[in-house]
Amino acid sequence: MSYPLVSVLIITYNSALFIREALDSILAQDYQNFEVVISDDASGDGTPQILKEYAMRFPERVKVILNIENQGITKNSNIALKECSGQYIALMGGDDLMLPGKLVSQVTEMEREKDSVFSYHNVEVFNEELSESYLYVHKKNKKHLGSTAFLKDKATISCCSVMLRNSLIPAYGFDERVIVASDWLLWADMIMQGGKAVYIDAVLSRYRRHGNNVTNLMSPYARQVAADHLLSSIILLTRYPEREIELIPTISVKCRKLRLIMSTGAGYRSVLFASLAFKFNFKALLGILINYFSFGKVKI
Repeated sequence: MSYPLVSVLIITYNSALFIREALDSILAQDYQNFEVVISDDASGDGTPQILKEYAMRFPERVKVILNIENQGITKNSNIALKECSGQYIALMGGDDLMLPGKLVSQVTEMEREKDSVFSYHNVEVFNEELSESYLYVHKKNKKHLGSTAFLKDKATISCCSVMLRNSLIPAYGFDERVIVASDWLLWADMIMQGGKAVYIDAVLSRYRRHGNNVTNLMSPYARQVAADHLLSSIILLTRYPEREIELIPTISVKCRKLRLIMSTGAGYRSVLFASLAFKFNFKALLGILINYFSFGKVKI
């Protein structure tokens, strides 16, 4: 097997409780050729000191960027992305864990599937505080996931399971108009170009659930994530107007999810109008209006 360079991209912010365990799980991988690129977003705890320690211990493996001022999730992701040299880029949070064989499995699959834009796999979700552990289940997903299935939101994809083909990442990287949940837009943009996502039916990462996760509906990020997904869908519609039949339902679903999360109508409306402000689109507005007046129960 050939061993193309893999860059493991991590962004951190106040991750001192978890970052050692995360880094150790990466450094224990049996893959022969990888680097770890970490960009810290001006953490106020001991994260920068821990990162400096690992950079000194593993100078050939670990590259650390320490931001003096907080950049936010998307801008910090782009800072790290620019420093990634690998043919493949594996995404991971500073509180997540890699399981043995992850890098080998994903590189092997993507080398075999030359038209893949990214690969992903099953993930164990765990909460140490509650002593809970369960899996994201992908049994309904086909091995090859095209744009239509992706846009219908049939795939539950955890960020720490994704490995991207670097040469197909758009020049802008993570779209900085999307403040928090810019990863979904990046994956969608890559797959809309005509490639495919490849699913690996194995549990190769552990996603740590805690109060500050951006995916936690009780976290301060919840509203922003929902708004970001709606904005991302509308951005896609302006980029790919020929895909409107697929995108309008996606916008509608994400609109309704946002409405459930945001308790006040005024706040909900302000986000919708802001999402359209960068480029007005009547069809996107129609999809929003249809669901604005829809009171159907939506599963989140």
